[in-house]
Amino acid sequence: MRAPARHKCTVYFLTGPKTIFAVLEKDGNLLEEGVGLSKPEEFHRVLDDNVPTAISWLRGVRDWLEGVHAFDIGFGGSCPMSIFRCLLLACLLTLPALAWNDEGHRTVALVAERQLSPRARQWVTDVLRAHPHGAGNLSEAAGWPDRVRDMPEYHHQSWHYINIPLFLDPPERDVEVTGDILPALNRATRTLKDKHASANDKAIALAWLVHLVGDIHQPLHAANGYSSEFPEGDRGGGLLKVVLGQEPVKLHSFWDAAGGLYWRGANHGRLDAIVDDLLRAHPVDTRAEVRTPSKWADESHQLASDVVYAGVVAGQPLSPEYIAKAREVSQDRMALAGYRLASLIERLAAADAHP
Repeated sequence: MRAPARHKCTVYFLTGPKTIFAVLEKDGNLLEEGVGLSKPEEFHRVLDDNVPTAISWLRGVRDWLEGVHAFDIGFGGSCPMSIFRCLLLACLLTLPALAWNDEGHRTVALVAERQLSPRARQWVTDVLRAHPHGAGNLSEAAGWPDRVRDMPEYHHQSWHYINIPLFLDPPERDVEVTGDILPALNRATRTLKDKHASANDKAIALAWLVHLVGDIHQPLHAANGYSSEFPEGDRGGGLLKVVLGQEPVKLHSFWDAAGGLYWRGANHGRLDAIVDDLLRAHPVDTRAEVRTPSKWADESHQLASDVVYAGVVAGQPLSPEYIAKAREVSQDRMALAGYRLASLIERLAAADAHP
């Protein structure tokens, strides 16, 4: 039997609303393996937060290819192209949707941190001291649940969302509501209140709490759009592609990036300045007093109906007006999530201080 052709493959990592892995070069020629990108320089960026996930994924590919050809862990390697393409495309198709990307989650955490009393800040520091991966503050903890998706002992995919049906054009029908974000929030809160919970469990629970308060305020993590095009649901906009600039993008990914504010790492180094502007534009109001997570989810679902899907046509460009509105709504939701998170942490810290 003839051995499969072997080619030099260079693997690059792209980070944005999701971590995406792509083969850029085969024998020096540019490839675009189903990721919908056209500019080579867009493949040449690496953000440290996502490197562990990328390396873990590559190790998995290496294991699959063991005995066929060596695969180097890093930015380059060699493998039979036909096998690699199958593996790559399979992984691209099965990557889970994230809520706010890392910058969005850090934004929520920074808003919360600025509202905390000294006592609550110290409580956060004390709890996170036992975090297994050294997340020492809310900002570091905020994106942690997305960075451990390759670690079964920490990863819980269904905790990130609640798929409340949103019927866009067909008649309404009985559809199961899936997703466990509400019980996951309750579980994290109970663990943090439990005097018998271990320090490790409490640190993990706080990281999840910070993350999930952010998740539930992203409108597409509380909605599943049903239409004639997607009769079984669009997975929170994860199957619905629109056009941004000249590129096809998933609607979910666009909203993960806060309406483009954090698209593909944009403004990564300006979070403090962005939070300053956000707090001025979206000061705390009475909505921050709403404490019930199910009501937060209802708000997000209503915004999905009123704003997210309004006027969106699959395969068509997003209008400048839509993009501006999406950014405004995203900033308001991130600010509100931060205010509510701060209020929740204050209550947890107070309860811990007064058994």
